[in-house]
Amino acid sequence: MAAKASYVEKVGSIYYVRQRIPRAWSQTFGDGVLRLSLRTSDRPTALRLGVGALSVFEELLSKETADGLIHLMEHIIQELDLNPDDMTREDIIRRRALQVIGAKLIRRVGDVEVVDGI
Repeated sequence: MAAKASYVEKVGSIYYVRQRIPRAWSQTFGDGVLRLSLRTSDRPTALRLGVGALSVFEELLSKETADGLIHLMEHIIQELDLNPDDMTREDIIRRRALQVIGAKLIRRVGDVEVVDGI
């Protein structure tokens, strides 16, 4: 039997990575989880890709909200410099993880005060 990895879940035949939103970020994101399709049905591949996406989520969510938002913007700008033809599968998952966080923030912008300077 394979070891349980709580950050990876299988829905149908596709694996997803998930990260619970910490209380400090609940006003920004609302309650719930961040979820990203890893676009694979192969468990070992999902575990490898999931670690990369999870590191993006944890890196940003471990910071104070304002610092995390600034950090997110810096990462998104850096990602724009990457040539899609040169990107590895891990790079693509990292980019999509940033997009998941960014999209969730954009949906909440109308409901939350915007931090000065962002």
